[in-house]
Amino acid sequence: MDPTFEKFPEPEDLKVKNDKFTFGMNKSKRGWKVGVNRQPTKCHVSKGPQISWEDKKKMAEQKKALRRQIKEFKEKKIVKRKEMKELRKQKKKQKMYNEIKSGQFEVVKNTKNMKKWSKKVKAQLVKLPAEVFENLVNK
Repeated sequence: MDPTFEKFPEPEDLKVKNDKFTFGMNKSKRGWKVGVNRQPTKCHVSKGPQISWEDKKKMAEQKKALRRQIKEFKEKKIVKRKEMKELRKQKKKQKMYNEIKSGQFEVVKNTKNMKKWSKKVKAQLVKLPAEVFENLVNK
C-alpha cells in the first residue's frame, strides 16, 4: 500500500455504542437501541464426554424398567380406586335398603290424586324394589 494512501475519514452519521455500529439517524432523533450479544452457536459448544454404546444400552434398559414400574403402580392405583368406588356404591345401596326396611310406609293405591299433592310430598315419594315391597306386604 502507498504511504500516501490516507484512510477514509469515518462519516459523522456512524455512531458507536457498546461496540455496536449503527448507521444514520432514526426519525425521532433518539439514539438507536443497542443489540443483544448473541450466544455462541451450538456447533461450537462441546457435547461433553462421549458415552459408550454399552452404557447407553444400560441406561435405556433402566429407563424401560422405571417406566414399567410406574405403569404398574398407576394400574394398581386405578384398580384400587375402582374397588373403593364399588364398595361405596354397595354401602350406599345397603344403607338405603336398611332405611326402607326399618321405615314405616303407606302404600299408595289410588294415583289419581297425586297431581294435587305439594312438591314436598311428591319429593318424598319413593318407589320400593319389588323384594322389599313383597316383604312389607307379607308382614
